[in-house]
Amino acid sequence: MALPEQCDVVVIGGGPAGSVAASQLAMAGFSVVLVEKEKHPRLTVGESIIPQFWRFADLIGATAAIESEGFIPKAGGLALWRGALRQLKFSDFGYSRPGLHVERDCFDFLLLERTRANGVHVFEQTAVTRIDGYLDAPVVRYRTRDNEPGEIRASYVIDASGQSAVLARQLGIREYDPDIRFMSLWGYYEGGRYLTVEGEVQPFARRREIPPATVTSTIGDWGWVWHIVLREKVSVGIVLTPETLQAFKAVRDTPEAKFQGLVAGSPIVGELLQDARFQGEMFGIRDYAYKPVQLAVGNCYLAGDAAAFVDPINSAGVVFGMFAGFAAAWSIAESLRKPARRDELRGRYCKIYGDRLALFRLLGLPPDAKGVGMAIEAAADAVNMTGASEQRLMLLQAVLNSRAEGIETVLDRFGLSKQVVSRTIPVPKLAA
Repeated sequence: MALPEQCDVVVIGGGPAGSVAASQLAMAGFSVVLVEKEKHPRLTVGESIIPQFWRFADLIGATAAIESEGFIPKAGGLALWRGALRQLKFSDFGYSRPGLHVERDCFDFLLLERTRANGVHVFEQTAVTRIDGYLDAPVVRYRTRDNEPGEIRASYVIDASGQSAVLARQLGIREYDPDIRFMSLWGYYEGGRYLTVEGEVQPFARRREIPPATVTSTIGDWGWVWHIVLREKVSVGIVLTPETLQAFKAVRDTPEAKFQGLVAGSPIVGELLQDARFQGEMFGIRDYAYKPVQLAVGNCYLAGDAAAFVDPINSAGVVFGMFAGFAAAWSIAESLRKPARRDELRGRYCKIYGDRLALFRLLGLPPDAKGVGMAIEAAADAVNMTGASEQRLMLLQAVLNSRAEGIETVLDRFGLSKQVVSRTIPVPKLAA
């Protein structure tokens, strides 16, 4: 099927943000075209998802497909940070449905297929090259997999193109975050052991009957490692600070061997993987954190990683992308119905989304970062706009590790303390 020449909304990107946005708009009766440069399923990191995502799965009708897929449920997370093991249990916040450990290629594919079922015209292997007329009459220019050029005229565009950040790169508004200059390396293991949310040690073979927890632990003063049990393998990644990256480079060995050495020496995670087998391939991305200069430009909205990316330490990336897609779709739908309110609605989107970005950035900032004061004000606004249970969960995510130095002020604003929202449990004995 050929791409149409015109529609109400073009969505760029078929990840969680794009799928939620496109589905929501199509279900509201608008004509929507989604273009994705790759062919799904495609490899993507970010396999730990907190339970707020069910709200958006319900919204677009994807819940049944996700439930039937048999992803590994998780009851919460554990973080070993500077000697203390802190626990997060979703049941403490009234959540009756679990978080999940998912293979993102499969999870994203399910969402995209649901988007098709919801009436969105989906075109994969179609790369957007430029957006003209973005202030009031967007023209999306693209190339197909056969390298044929084309264009679509739309009333609005949602750029959910992920790290490609089509519009932000075009306009020069993608700004790397100097305070979060980390490098991430990740790979996959087979077997080993895992921890439950109660801190109990279990063999990998029991992952389907006894839910695992997402485990993170510190490396050095500011880096960290993750351990996520999937259906057939374990996702393991390391976040390196500039200092630990230099030490990593100084070791004379293959990158894969150096990665395995860092993993083996990491607290808790190294011990859990003592009898596991590395699958042999390592992936990486450097200086991945960037912050937005603008979240919407004229009739074009930026959502998900196309707008900003902070740090995956609180497992909120997928949910945050879904929220951004939902908020962008709502604002655009209202703007299409009530054109006179366009500027007001765009401003509301930027405020709501910007405040949440500030909160998640605050969670990852080192103590010597600049601009913490302004981030605290915006973060407090973001927390204030959520329900009581989600407020407490957001704040607990903030104190699960001790990186978020500025979060104390936000906690004080809500009459809470680390002791109220956080629970420390004994570090399990992991000797083989």
